[in-house]
Amino acid sequence: MWYIDLGVDQMTTEFFDKLTLDEARIVLRNFLDVEGEAVKEMVAAAAKDGVVADFSLGSLVPVLGWVARHLKELPKQPPEDLPGWIKNEHEKRVGWFEFDEPSKTLLLRAGYYLGETFVRNVKGLTWSTGNPDYIGKNMPVVTGFAGGDQMLVRMVAENMAWRAMKTGSDGRIKSAIEAWLSKAPCIAGIC
Repeated sequence: MWYIDLGVDQMTTEFFDKLTLDEARIVLRNFLDVEGEAVKEMVAAAAKDGVVADFSLGSLVPVLGWVARHLKELPKQPPEDLPGWIKNEHEKRVGWFEFDEPSKTLLLRAGYYLGETFVRNVKGLTWSTGNPDYIGKNMPVVTGFAGGDQMLVRMVAENMAWRAMKTGSDGRIKSAIEAWLSKAPCIAGIC
């Protein structure tokens, strides 16, 4: 098998849990090839709004902030099998929603942009498949961080952008990027 078709809705833990390591590597290669081309559309759209997306570390906050301003949520019903207290607590904190299809696609591009920016600018970081013992099993991740941490790029980008969308501020994006950089082995060749 040399290609696995990966749609936006397939980027779920259930999908990745079922992959063999060889299949996960194929999916990673597909993700990097496809999103490496597709991200150009996001970069061009951001540029039209005056946001420079040049894959520099300094571009991450403005780019992910731009992504946040383009996300749209749709209401969603909670899973019926959850206990009531979990449903109520989740409802109080964030509510039940999902992103619309264009937002899901944008978040996939944002995940690629986030990961690729770290890989290009931080010596020792590489693209890989997620550790099979972690929640990001077989997913496209960036590895090489202190303590063996791995960046689940789509999930991290989604969380950063969602928080910025909810707060109306890019401050949480900046804090999250700083936290990831604090775990980086070398920044811009400085070790």
